[in-house]
Parts: sequence; structure tokens; C-alpha cells
Amino acid sequence: MLYFPIASGGYFIFGSSVRSNIVQSLTNGTITNIIQCLLVIHLFFAFVIAINPSFQEMEEYFNIPKGLNWKRCLFRTGLDVIIIFIGLSIPHFGNILALIGGSTITALTFVFPPLFYMKLCDQKSTDWPTRTISLHERTYLWELIIIGILGGAAATWSAITAIFSSTTFTIPCYINPNDHCYLDPSACN
Repeated sequence: MLYFPIASGGYFIFGSSVRSNIVQSLTNGTITNIIQCLLVIHLFFAFVIAINPSFQEMEEYFNIPKGLNWKRCLFRTGLDVIIIFIGLSIPHFGNILALIGGSTITALTFVFPPLFYMKLCDQKSTDWPTRTISLHERTYLWELIIIGILGGAAATWSAITAIFSSTTFTIPCYINPNDHCYLDPSACN
């Protein structure tokens, strides 16, 4: 519901020429620069909030002491360098989103919830209340699982082929820093 007005507004204003990143469809100017600055600020803080739990989990696994210390700073800096390297290696981020959406998100929304619900309801325990699932509900849950697996597999395959296709694959900037296609892929079409 939140993203639909932006997507539909972009389509109605720009038509089929709208790009996957709506900001790239805007004309250059002060408003576009302000939008880009606000997006950078948002992404900076969102990145810190989103990545912190993963960093803490990995630090605990590697027995890095809590609090500010050189091991923690070095570890987080190293992980940030790896993240930047991956980002530079695959510059078309939409393909990565499609890969994650096709594999992980599909499994988390279509496959696992009905599967775990059926497993919990079928569980026989004195600590767990007895629940039954009707045949039509169980059939519906299995349909969701099958649709999720088929759709997720198709989306994952499509994303993998898009990442490695010759039309969207761009040589990373650390290999060929003079390639103008890296910063503006539309200039190479």
C-alpha cells in the first residue's frame, strides 16, 4: 500500500520509459539533487541499523569482546570492505534484489509459514493444545507451498540469469575504471 502510489505515479507520469530507479527518470536539477542527498542520508542510517544485528551475531560467534575495542573496529571495517566489494562487483542492484526476493523472501512468505503451521498443528504433546486442520485448509496450505516453491524457483533462476547475462553484466570499476557504462548503464545501450 505504501509503494503502490509511487510506482503507479511514476508509470502514469513517465509511461513505459520509467526506469527501475525512479530518481534516474527525473531531469537533472536542484530537486533531483535534494532527493539524492536525502536518499543517501536515509541509506546511511538505515544501513547502520540493518547491519548491526548481523555484526553483533558474528562478533559473538568469533568471541570478539563487547564494547569499543580494536578487534571490533577491525572486524566491522573488514566486513564493510567485503560489502563494498560485493556492491562494486555487481553494480545492478535490482538484480540482487530480484535474487533475494525470488529465493529468500518467497520462502519466508509462501513456503515456511504454512509448513510450520501444519507441523505445529500436527504435533502431539501434552504441553501443546490439540489443533486440527480441515482437509480443504490443508489443501490450500499445500497449494501455497507449491506455488511458493515454483514461483521462487522461477524468480531465482530469472535473477541468476539476469546477473550473468551479457546485456546486464558490467565489468566492475576496479577492473576497468575508465568504463563509462558502470556509472550510467543507459549510455551503453
